Amino acid sequence: MAYCDLHTHSYYSFDGKIHPFDLCAEACRHGLFGVAMSEHYDFYADDSFIYYSLFAEGRDPMLARMRSLYGDRLKIWKGIELGQPHYNLKSYRELMRDLKCDLIIGSIHDLPPKENIYRIDYRSQADCDRVFECYFAEMAKMIELCDFDILAHLDYPVRVMGGAFEYAPELQRYESLIRPILRTCAEREIALEVNTAGLHKWQKRPGPAIWVLEAYKAYGGQRITMGSDAHRIEHVARGFDWAADMIREAGFDHITYFEERRPKFIRI
Repeated sequence: MAYCDLHTHSYYSFDGKIHPFDLCAEACRHGLFGVAMSEHYDFYADDSFIYYSLFAEGRDPMLARMRSLYGDRLKIWKGIELGQPHYNLKSYRELMRDLKCDLIIGSIHDLPPKENIYRIDYRSQADCDRVFECYFAEMAKMIELCDFDILAHLDYPVRVMGGAFEYAPELQRYESLIRPILRTCAEREIALEVNTAGLHKWQKRPGPAIWVLEAYKAYGGQRITMGSDAHRIEHVARGFDWAADMIREAGFDHITYFEERRPKFIRI
């Protein structure tokens, strides 16, 4: 199967529930040719969330052990998911000086100063609009200020908006905010992720919508990745056939993966 999962979280992430051995075994069971452990590293102005460094001693030896066990059966990549790194550029730059990995994911999980998108009380469409306007403004800043390979889950807040969101989750309501982000990603050769975590949320579908993928391609974007955003074993590679159909419908005939931050392409 010409699929690989570039967005997973083992127990080396603060919210991950998957043992790395189980993660690799599940990837093989799904017939993937590769999987990345892309552990969380979130940034805040006060340096208060330092869990990534707490796992430093075990993380790389575990990765080496898995690679030796799985050999040629499965490519295993070291990834990292940087959450809102532009909120603390000093700490971000310190990390990047010594960071060695195969892929870097950029994402927004919190709004300034420290408002967790998952914990907001969404009572109306106005609440949703406020969050998305701020979310896309922060995403645009992150893309301009930080260096990463993949833009993750562009439609992330939809996951928790549920009944307060009055429209289908295609995000066309925010098109004027999204298009500049897609244009910049295309220009800077940042990959756009199709994320399947929405399958176990209220929207019951991968995201973002096909029109977003088409717009990215129209701006010259060529790099599309697939990620389950799995934190539990049952979500690894979930919905990848559906994601691949979306990617093909948007006009792409390949997906992208990264080794030592160099892009590689494989047809789907």
